[in-house]
Amino acid sequence: MAERLILKILIAFFALILTMSSYAMVLPSSCETAIKRAFNARATWVMERTLPGSVKSLVSTGIVSFVVRKGICWQVCHPFCESITMSTNEMIFADEDSRRVKPLSQLPHYAELQKACDSFYYGDTRAFDDVFDASVAFSSNGLWTVTLSPSVRAMRRLIKSVELSGRDTIEKALIYTGDGGKSLIKFQEITSNISSN
Repeated sequence: MAERLILKILIAFFALILTMSSYAMVLPSSCETAIKRAFNARATWVMERTLPGSVKSLVSTGIVSFVVRKGICWQVCHPFCESITMSTNEMIFADEDSRRVKPLSQLPHYAELQKACDSFYYGDTRAFDDVFDASVAFSSNGLWTVTLSPSVRAMRRLIKSVELSGRDTIEKALIYTGDGGKSLIKFQEITSNISSN
């Protein structure tokens, strides 16, 4: 169950960063800055998750790290310890007791996302057009919001839509899941993964 939740969040976060980049030409400069920082960044996060039909939120915390052309690692630190790492060709699931590796070819919706990511990296700025529909909103106080809706059926079962917002950094993501739940993730302590050497 926890693994499925992390997968939903991982899809959303990974897709948000990369999909937003294909819309960079129409985004305000602060949003472009936030995207560029996210491509090689590490951040702590706090998530408030509301299950379908529930009024009380479940709270968890962790760390996310993204390195371009290498992958993304989403770690849960509280209330349990678990992580999923998505590299260019596999996903690694780890918890306190086990470690499993699955090739992306066995996870079709992740493979589709990875294929779009690779295409985007090699210059196809329209690589995500068949994966997500996106809209952008700006406010006078410098806040921007990008809303993504998966156009791939397998992803729509997991995620209904994602709203990513911020100013000079990506501050939060609001994820509406296919089962009627929602998760609000607030990102903090954003630092670069790029060494100054």
